[in-house]
Amino acid sequence: MNPDVLAKILVYSGEPSAMIALCNHICPTVRNSLYKCSKKLIYGEIQSGKTAKIIDEVRRCKLPVLLIIQNSRLVQKQYQVRFREAGVHLQIIRKSTTALTGRVVVLMNNKNQMTKYMALNPPKAYAILLDESDLTQFHPLRANASVEIHVTATPFRYRSNTFDEIQFVDKHPNYYGLDKVQLKPIPKEIDYAAIANEFMASRGILLINTFTRIEQMKTVAMNLSSAHPTIPVILLTTDKGVYKNRVFARIRGNSLNRVLDLYAEEPHVIIVANRMATRGISFTNSTHTTHITHQVSKPSTITGFLQKCRILGIYPDLPQLTLYIDETFVYKIENYKRTVANRAAIVEHHQNTERKIVYKSCLDI
Repeated sequence: MNPDVLAKILVYSGEPSAMIALCNHICPTVRNSLYKCSKKLIYGEIQSGKTAKIIDEVRRCKLPVLLIIQNSRLVQKQYQVRFREAGVHLQIIRKSTTALTGRVVVLMNNKNQMTKYMALNPPKAYAILLDESDLTQFHPLRANASVEIHVTATPFRYRSNTFDEIQFVDKHPNYYGLDKVQLKPIPKEIDYAAIANEFMASRGILLINTFTRIEQMKTVAMNLSSAHPTIPVILLTTDKGVYKNRVFARIRGNSLNRVLDLYAEEPHVIIVANRMATRGISFTNSTHTTHITHQVSKPSTITGFLQKCRILGIYPDLPQLTLYIDETFVYKIENYKRTVANRAAIVEHHQNTERKIVYKSCLDI
């Protein structure tokens, strides 16, 4: 039977068994309108351009898009800025929100945001885009999504998940990954003063995100300010502020880009942080001319290391980057680099080889 005739029969019947049986016998254009790729995985290395890929996916999608991000206002603010720069309207759900007015809605991954969203009479047909998907992959709103798009830098964290399509974010020519960063092994007992002194021999930003307690962060920040009184030492906690010559002044606002704008002309900046220096947060100013050049990290797992590895990124100024890392951890980084270099293995592990046909109902058509 003519493929066009078969396609018309499927469109008008909506019979599931017929759709499955005739999937490969109708013209591709109609088939793509009837069947959907239910799950897509987008993999990109740390700060390699995944946000640009997300914006591209949003532009291409014709359905309303629900973007799920990690539970961070700093990350939310960065998305708001990036989407605005790209000319794409992004609606943020707030306590005062009374209606859904945008095609693209962003939700932080927490119960309160989801409850508020559901009270706003959301669309029944939608695409869900899960950033940092190894964290957000179990979001309740996945279940009824017409399209799922998972975005991650750690695809090896998926154990049972398989995907109908896997895409890789192409590396920008100016991307600085772990292969372009100088690793400097350090002992478990870190000498922050010695590292700061070495950092002073060059220009840039030194990020220290090795702490678990705020008091530790304050002590180190004060000590560094005493040793280098002319250098701004930024403390990123719930009370953001900066030490200069041991004097502390608070910094207001949720935009890390604007914070760094204040110090764009400084030859040296030291940042002491913990939760505010984790995955998804980019340490650059608004014009992307200032960024981290040195970082001190003290991870226990590869995942934890990647979450806090903020030194990687796309840098047009061809910088020299230095990562101070626990000497016992260097071999794990080398193993990780070999793992992510083998893209074929990632596809083999996560590709759905027994694809289950997912079709749109007559109402969707």
